[in-house]
Amino acid sequence: MLKLKQLKEVQGNIAKKEFLLANKEDKEFIECLRFLLDDFIVTNISRKKYDKIQPSINPFNSIFEMLDYLKHSTGSDENVRAVKSFAQLFTGDEKDIVEGLINKDYALNFGVKFFNEVMKDNPIIESPYMGAVVFDKKKVVKLLEQEGRIISQIK
Repeated sequence: MLKLKQLKEVQGNIAKKEFLLANKEDKEFIECLRFLLDDFIVTNISRKKYDKIQPSINPFNSIFEMLDYLKHSTGSDENVRAVKSFAQLFTGDEKDIVEGLINKDYALNFGVKFFNEVMKDNPIIESPYMGAVVFDKKKVVKLLEQEGRIISQIK
């Protein structure tokens, strides 16, 4: 897990790419990266809620178990108690990293596109563009050409 802290301190895309390639076999590190970068994983656990709720008995034996649990989390108080109890096992930088994973707010200074360029064999599926634009025929035609289909919603 401390590799996440080391990666955060690496400067420049070339050096980050080399760091990722050098640590490609570290399954825990790569799974943590995938978890943080994947927009389809929503834990529903905010930092405010996390700080408010007290921990319970730790149900996890590893980071893998906690991440799998978080992938299916609803953000209920019981979910927060469980992951907070696991985070209490760590101190210092490791605790900050685990709490950043739980809240999905640990900054990596790169995104899914960069990760996918380096980890070509097992990429993260990128979420589609969901921007809002004022209706304009030229924009609609351009979006249709780029995306193939679009959905319009009136607000």
